[in-house]
Amino acid sequence: MKKKPTVEQLQKKMAELEKTIQSQQVEIENLKEGKELYREFVEGTEDLITRVDGYGRLVYTNHVAEKIFGCPIGMCIGRPAFDFIHPEDRESSQAAFDQWIRKGATHVKFERRIVNQVSGEVFDMQCTVNLRYDENGRLIGVNSISRNLSDLKHNEQALKQLTHSLQERLKELNCLYAISRIRERHDYSLDEILQEIVDIIPASLQYPEIAAARIKFDSYAHSTPNFKTTPWMLSREVLANGEPVCCLEVSYLEEKTEWKRQPFQHEEQMLIGVIAERVGNIIEREWAEIEMRNYREEIEALLQNRTVELAESEERLQEEIQGRINAEEKLQKAQSNNAVASE
Repeated sequence: MKKKPTVEQLQKKMAELEKTIQSQQVEIENLKEGKELYREFVEGTEDLITRVDGYGRLVYTNHVAEKIFGCPIGMCIGRPAFDFIHPEDRESSQAAFDQWIRKGATHVKFERRIVNQVSGEVFDMQCTVNLRYDENGRLIGVNSISRNLSDLKHNEQALKQLTHSLQERLKELNCLYAISRIRERHDYSLDEILQEIVDIIPASLQYPEIAAARIKFDSYAHSTPNFKTTPWMLSREVLANGEPVCCLEVSYLEEKTEWKRQPFQHEEQMLIGVIAERVGNIIEREWAEIEMRNYREEIEALLQNRTVELAESEERLQEEIQGRINAEEKLQKAQSNNAVASE
């Protein structure tokens, strides 16, 4: 017959049970707290969190899936994760996924594009993936946290475009500055000035490696060695004293795929217009200086002729004065002789 436990044994057992219950309650509270923290983390983040089974089907997504995938969470579950990847990235993503499995990769970071199934909006996502395997090395699930990089990519692209635009404007300013320096020089002929201007224009354009320029008059022209007429040309009339005197032309020697009908940007068109205006000013100045030189030469010639005339007149006057002096001396001598003879 089994011996009944004593009171002391029962009390000891009760104390052990109470301790065990308290420990379990603490564990339950910890689990509740951990579950709450997990829920706050998963549902409070702006990152897309997904879980995929061994066959690549979605078994869990957080609330961000509705924004990125375009479907309610219930409609996402059970669908292959690759259905949401951009069609252009799908094949490469599948190949990369298969390679990870073959190598037994457990942690991978990569970028991919996801397409919203309703709006068609494309999201650039940076994904951190954890792959889980069973004891036989068979894939049993994939956990993924994906961050939307679309805004960052957009800002990077905007910054890149702004930087490119600033670089182009700097090239244009350098071109105008170089033309101003040429204009200040007085040891160049007009032909030399126009040729140097033509030579520096291509470097200021968007594609200097395929650019050429020419300043064309009726009977002659100044041009870069590679200049030729092409379907991709821009020309501006050059005016001097309000009249057209020549034409400034720039051309691209090849077509670029990124052109949309118009190869020259608005800023390039404005630049060529400004250069044409400055060329006109330079021609006006050079013509004015030539006219001024000719006028000075005419004045100097007139002065020289007048000086010669004055010198000749003075010489004749001196001769006349000397002649009169000689005549007076002869007259006085004659008078003196007559006076002596009379005596």
